[in-house]
Amino acid sequence: MTISSVQSAMRLYDRSGQRLYLNVEEGRRFLTVAEHRRSDIRLFAQILFHTGVRLSEACAIETTDIQTSANVIAIRTLKKRNVGHVREVHIPNSLAQELSDFCSAQLPRQRLFPVNRTTAWRWIAAIMAEAELIGAHATPKGLRHGFGVRAILVGVPLPVLQKWMGHARLETTTIYTRIVGKEERQLAESMFDVTENGR
Repeated sequence: MTISSVQSAMRLYDRSGQRLYLNVEEGRRFLTVAEHRRSDIRLFAQILFHTGVRLSEACAIETTDIQTSANVIAIRTLKKRNVGHVREVHIPNSLAQELSDFCSAQLPRQRLFPVNRTTAWRWIAAIMAEAELIGAHATPKGLRHGFGVRAILVGVPLPVLQKWMGHARLETTTIYTRIVGKEERQLAESMFDVTENGR
């Protein structure tokens, strides 16, 4: 697959021009609503938001995948070309502690969220609806793309982001450098700060 074909397969806007990622403000709304869900749904939603993992990968997380001491989750990449590949993704300390408490009530090597993809999708769709997020970006994939965009905004190097997201090719990760709108403006403002304030 060529670089151009990889980039055309991965887009931040669909063919009709609809954005495919949650921006920062929408992400906050999503988390605010998720905070009021029961613990398993809330933690599932927070994992998707804070790690950018695929829906199927989040469904496959087991209790032993949570490494509280290091604040990471071991994610098994489920795409066929990466069978057996495990990557560690960092999570906020507060989420690590909540997951540790949640895991303590489960059996070892038990799936943390023993639901199928359809149920997990419905969990996320319900949160999006209550947060009044409607459109092509209001999906689990929108959370994944939103994670990638946020990472670029704070300067995460592409090879690190590639590892976190489980992309086989760096060319796939470069899609997140094509940010526009408010996100692009945020990067521009940072550049203006450097030139105007000498920082």
